[in-house]
Amino acid sequence: MSIDTSSSIPNAQTRRLLKDLESYYKNPLSFIQNLQYSVDKEGFNQLHGILIGPDHSSYENGQFAFRIKFPLEYPFKPFAFFFLTRICHPNVDTETGHACHDELISSWKPQISISTILSKMYSLLQQPDYNKYYGEQVVPDKDPETARQWTQQYAKPV
Repeated sequence: MSIDTSSSIPNAQTRRLLKDLESYYKNPLSFIQNLQYSVDKEGFNQLHGILIGPDHSSYENGQFAFRIKFPLEYPFKPFAFFFLTRICHPNVDTETGHACHDELISSWKPQISISTILSKMYSLLQQPDYNKYYGEQVVPDKDPETARQWTQQYAKPV
């Protein structure tokens, strides 16, 4: 897929995002489907797609819809990643779907690409941090077996 990054693009942030997307489409990740760019009603750039759960994990074969919202200061400030499909994960807010990847956020650099963001979120499903819950709240039902059950219930292929 080709993306037009001509001068009709309104700002540097959008140009950077579309350049990253163009690079992604040349070398797509096998665990991401239907990655699409849009602008929300408040004017924020965002990406939507489906993340396929990693093999040999509680999320195996799950299809998790997601949205990445980019702040106006992107790429100098990091994104916000939301699972739109319900997911039981210690590093994801069950109510909002907001995922917290402390390592990626704390070491954020403007050079980090969309492919890196997506790969890091995939690795978060491969290796959840059960010692650090989202918002520091310990939620006893966020264990691997409950995650497997939720995956089967909510993240089934369409």
